[in-house]
Amino acid sequence: MPISLRNPVTRVLFEINGKLLDWREMCEGPDAATGAMLGALDKHFQERFDGWRCPVHGESPTIRFYGPSALDMEREVQACCSEFLADVWKRM
Repeated sequence: MPISLRNPVTRVLFEINGKLLDWREMCEGPDAATGAMLGALDKHFQERFDGWRCPVHGESPTIRFYGPSALDMEREVQACCSEFLADVWKRM
């Protein structure tokens, strides 16, 4: 069972067409709606995994969304070990 250190370091990454995006930068200009949607996803997963770290290695998970557009994305979860990865997927 993961321990909580109350240190939110879960990484949530967004990649569209191979380009890593910062949703904060997108919130201004023509992509504001997409930026807001990605920001909401980021907030959701930051809150869901707030302070979660592997009890063995002390690492936090990385959640990566990728695809050809913000409306057609897949999800990938990365963790330091298979046991922690299984815990993260259970919490998803």
